Amino acid sequence: MRVNLELQPWITTDDDMAFDSHNITREEVADRIAVMQLQESSTYKVVDYMKLSKRNLFSWTLNMDARTAMSAWCFRVVDTCGMEREIVASAMNMLDRFMNTSDGSTLLKDKVGYQLAGMTSLALAMKWMKNIQLDTIVLAEMSNGNFTEEDFCIMESRILAALEWRVCGPTALDFVFYYLALIPGVKGMVLRAILDNARYQTELAVSDYDLVRERPSHVAFAAVLNAMETLQEDGLFSSQEKEVFLEQAQRFALIASHQVE
Repeated sequence: MRVNLELQPWITTDDDMAFDSHNITREEVADRIAVMQLQESSTYKVVDYMKLSKRNLFSWTLNMDARTAMSAWCFRVVDTCGMEREIVASAMNMLDRFMNTSDGSTLLKDKVGYQLAGMTSLALAMKWMKNIQLDTIVLAEMSNGNFTEEDFCIMESRILAALEWRVCGPTALDFVFYYLALIPGVKGMVLRAILDNARYQTELAVSDYDLVRERPSHVAFAAVLNAMETLQEDGLFSSQEKEVFLEQAQRFALIASHQVE
């Protein structure tokens, strides 16, 4: 049986946010997580592409600043458009993987070219994830005249060719939703609190280059555990419930807390 890829209905309204165990079984959750773990460790894996530039501290800092600025810009765009911030996670993953290709690596010392690749990656993520076509005219205007429509068309072709059209892989938030399905008996505002806290942490991770090599599944698992600990401190989540989740995660997601410490 195939798992519905539309995760949001599992947590719907404020009055009905619990995972619907009648729609998907733990075994189906395990199957989907296994597929995403395979994807994140192969096709959509990100390596430390700035490693060589770190030999030059100034160059490394410049590149790090460029990436931080690009992710911040992407978040501003999706917030202004009222779209899910998860789009930025896919865009930055795409950009990071492109930078690790022979074509993309030429932009490591080209800040302007890197900006063009970042803007194009966001447009591609919008197109693939939400079927939203960001017109090249709009992109050119958003660049304050730094790039033309043709620049964006050419860069899109370069990125797609370098990545062999493998555009949007699993994000940390994708894993968070499946991990929430492994928390038995927890629903309502507690489940919402865990989701919101974990979601926020995954968004912070997107902008942190030190976490770029970490698997989304590990980032998500750490985010969920941190969220649970926050609720424990507030007396809204028990240590027993956390232990049950850890057991479920090890059984169905093949992941343990020591892997994300």
